[in-house]
Amino acid sequence: MPFRTSIGRRHSSAGLFAAIAATGILVSLPPSVCSATAKDECVDAHSRGQDARTKGLLTRARQLFLACAQSSCPTLIQGDCARFGEDIERLLPTVSFVARDSRAVDLPNTSVYVDETLVTARLDDGKTFELDPGKHVVRFVHDGKETTMKVVLNQGEKGRVLSAIFASTTTSAIPATSSTSSSAPSTPPAPPA
Repeated sequence: MPFRTSIGRRHSSAGLFAAIAATGILVSLPPSVCSATAKDECVDAHSRGQDARTKGLLTRARQLFLACAQSSCPTLIQGDCARFGEDIERLLPTVSFVARDSRAVDLPNTSVYVDETLVTARLDDGKTFELDPGKHVVRFVHDGKETTMKVVLNQGEKGRVLSAIFASTTTSAIPATSSTSSSAPSTPPAPPA
């Protein structure tokens, strides 16, 4: 019996079974049991996704809806999950993190924790992160120092930048310009008349 793969090629069942036997993989469950298990998993992900959405756990709900939007799920559930996933995509707040010293120099080797969970260990990739709406505690850690902030993210808020400023470790001032003229006398300008 011929079948099509996801890339559209036609294969015979005998070829498939030969490939499975050649790799040493044996499937002991009949196809009807496998599809029933997949269907149950899809229904479960659909249900748990809706529960997570109701509780405001949008990142978890989105993961669940992505799982039940797969082609292996029944068409009705697949359509629901795809639509719910798109809705949550619009609601999920996104943030980016910035850490700088007091001279506004970027500090890329800064770790960021949100609600005590490490979100990123470096800030030099320019990524944005999806977080659930609501209250969060954000902790920036750089070179043994840390700074913490509390934020409230709103549904649909996109591209918010959360910044941390760390005190400079050096006390010497950096001149605003690096070019100086050695031939010009260093006299102060005359006051205006």
